[in-house]
Amino acid sequence: MRRIGINAEGTAFDYMGEAIDVPGVTEVYTQFVLFDLPAVSTVLLREDLRSGSHDPGFLEPPEPTTPAFGVAHPLHDPIVWTSRDDDALFLITVTRGTGDAARAIWTMLVPGTAREAALPELPSTANAAALFTDALDGRIAACDYSGEEERCLRRAYDRSFELTP
Repeated sequence: MRRIGINAEGTAFDYMGEAIDVPGVTEVYTQFVLFDLPAVSTVLLREDLRSGSHDPGFLEPPEPTTPAFGVAHPLHDPIVWTSRDDDALFLITVTRGTGDAARAIWTMLVPGTAREAALPELPSTANAAALFTDALDGRIAACDYSGEEERCLRRAYDRSFELTP
């Protein structure tokens, strides 16, 4: 992309770019990423963008309401969020560590009709002391899952929140 222009209302954009044909490549994806940190929305389009106008259809990031911003939240207490994307699945991801050392250790899928979920207790065979040795963060993402592609073609998330074991 060489230029992206967003309209004054923030509801549309136009762009100018260049497409390069690569010998042997038969499937082309274009990824759009919209940043309004801490919120991020991404879209993968499997089409040739030289064919004209495109609507990436960004998902709106789900907004956590519980826990409140800046308040540590017990790991197994209900997490509540708002979202306008009724057809999306939601993913609650728990990461351990910070910065480059952060690693996802737990992901839970939640149906799109839900706006509240709690992480279940761990099985008795899990070593919680070893699993929860570092800072824990949670994040809710909306996902437009494609069974054919076996991945989220559209995904959006908002701020993370601190979890305590």
